[in-house]
Amino acid sequence: MKFPIVVAAAAMLSACAAEPPGDAALAVANPLTPVPPVGAVAVMAGTVDHRPVDPRPWADVNERVAPGGDE
Repeated sequence: MKFPIVVAAAAMLSACAAEPPGDAALAVANPLTPVPPVGAVAVMAGTVDHRPVDPRPWADVNERVAPGGDE
């Protein structure tokens, strides 16, 4: 009765076994592998200021978004 339980446990545990590392993992461990240079980048590079601003005069905004006067 205990033998099937042991076999089932062994089968489940064997599914958790890791594969040996492949060629890609071994290439990373090679100290002679060329590595691209890493440059320093500012933390705030490419950010835009999104602080609140005062509203614009409504007439100017309406003129900008109004349809053209070709009619």
